[in-house]
Amino acid sequence: MINELYKLEVITSDEIFEGLALNDTPSVLGRSDLMEDMIPGYGVSDVFRNWHQSNLRDVWNVPKVHGDISDHNDFPGINMILPAFSERACEVLGPVLEANGELLPLESKSGKYSFYNLTNVIDALDLNKSNCDFWCDPPTTAIDIEMYEFNEKIIGDSEIFRIIENPIATIVSDKFLRRCQEAGLKGLCFRKIWPFDDDKLWREENIVIELT
Repeated sequence: MINELYKLEVITSDEIFEGLALNDTPSVLGRSDLMEDMIPGYGVSDVFRNWHQSNLRDVWNVPKVHGDISDHNDFPGINMILPAFSERACEVLGPVLEANGELLPLESKSGKYSFYNLTNVIDALDLNKSNCDFWCDPPTTAIDIEMYEFNEKIIGDSEIFRIIENPIATIVSDKFLRRCQEAGLKGLCFRKIWPFDDDKLWREENIVIELT
C-alpha cells in the first residue's frame, strides 16, 4: 500500500554537490545527441498524452561521463536531472528498478554507475483535484504542479514511476524510501509531494528527507 509519494532528487547541498555530466555522444535514436534520447518524453510529451519513454537497452552504446563522485554517493545523477545509481545502489534496488525501467552502464573514472531509464509512465494524476499550470494545448506537459492529487488505484504497487504531466520528475513511494534507508544508501533527496491535509501545498510544507 502506498502511503506517501516523493520526488527523488540529487542532493545539492555544499557538502555533497557533485554529479556526472554526459560527454558529447551521438544519438542512438536518430536525434541530435544521446541526451535527447535519455530525456523522458523528449519531443513527444508536449504533443501526446499517451507518450511513452523509449527503451534503450538494445541500442545502448556505453557513453563516457565525467565528474568527481564521492565513494559514499549512491545517486549522483546526470546533468543534475537524470537518475544515475552507484553499483551498490543497483545491487540493492536492482529488482524494483529493473521492473520499472532499464539500468544502463556508464563509463566513468569515478567508479561504476548506471543511468536509470525509467520507462514506467502512468496516468495517475487526478487533474480535477490537482493544481497544474499547463504551457501547451492540448494540456499535456505542465510548467508547474502546485498541488498533486493521485489516483491510488492506478498507482497500485508502483514504487517508482513518472507521470504524463511532469515527464522529468522521478516519483517514488514511501516503500522505495524505506528500501534506501534500510540499505544505508547515501546521496538521495526525497521531497514529499503527496498527501497533505487541508489542501496545503507541498512547497509550503517543504518536507525533505536527505540520506547523507
